[in-house]
Amino acid sequence: ARRLQDDGARLRALGGLALGLPAEQRAALVREAADIAPTIGSPWLRVRAYAALIMRVPPSEREALFQEALAAARDIENEWQRGRAIGLLGGHLPATLLEAAFSIIQTLESEAVRVLALSNLAAHLPPQINAGLLQAAPTIVDEWLRASLINRLIEYVPDATNAVNFAQTINEPAARSAALSGIAQHVLDEPQAELLNAALTAARSIEDDSVRAEALIPLLYLLPAETRAVVGQEALAAARAVPLAELRAELLRDLIEFAAETDRAELIRETLAATRAIDDRDSRAEALSALIDRVGEEQRDALVREVLALLQ
Repeated sequence: ARRLQDDGARLRALGGLALGLPAEQRAALVREAADIAPTIGSPWLRVRAYAALIMRVPPSEREALFQEALAAARDIENEWQRGRAIGLLGGHLPATLLEAAFSIIQTLESEAVRVLALSNLAAHLPPQINAGLLQAAPTIVDEWLRASLINRLIEYVPDATNAVNFAQTINEPAARSAALSGIAQHVLDEPQAELLNAALTAARSIEDDSVRAEALIPLLYLLPAETRAVVGQEALAAARAVPLAELRAELLRDLIEFAAETDRAELIRETLAATRAIDDRDSRAEALSALIDRVGEEQRDALVREVLALLQ
């Protein structure tokens, strides 16, 4: 992984490899990744690298990395990326660094970007503030971003009614399905079933195979067992129809955990074949490393060696 030219790919490959190594070697790889992150020239890419790394280091070392990541975020010139940087870090940000995050959010002039950034700190905000942020959902023009806003806030508002209403105004089927399924995770009984049915209907209406598979896969975590098996086969058929090897491999990889025990080994072989068909060397190494925690122990060592050999 040390010879990869793309620093972001280097970090992701190191992180993936770490999953298949003994504790001592894993710690060494994480330390190496921590040394790489500050050398990345682009502040935006540097924040992304820190975001991928922070939760892999020991808890005692995380705050220092968060501080470095926030310092990089302040240097991002593009306002959208600066707000997105808070999104990448906000979910795990310690309370001691909230003030620093809020100071960065205050530099955002666009209300929509500011609302999206603040929503990533919802766990630290009072319910009435989160309810106010949710009310801004209709002002978010991009429907995927609107769906993301709804999903981030639903856990922290007292009532799901407004969230459901806003989700139903989303025209793009994949984004609407994502919003509705996100809400369904936080409601119970009959309303959950109705939301899941609406999300599934929206996902099934998507014509593009890759987008349909991407919309169906998250629903597999929520659907009842009798429906999950059918939808899993639909998602698998859509994934197999995707011509681009890199995307097909990613979708197949995400379906491995839902495969029946009798089918899992064959799906792993199919996923490995799609992954090995990726032309770009760095992308192939990264995708193979992402498979390390999906294969059985009997395959893990061989896969680690394959990735290491590829990167020599």
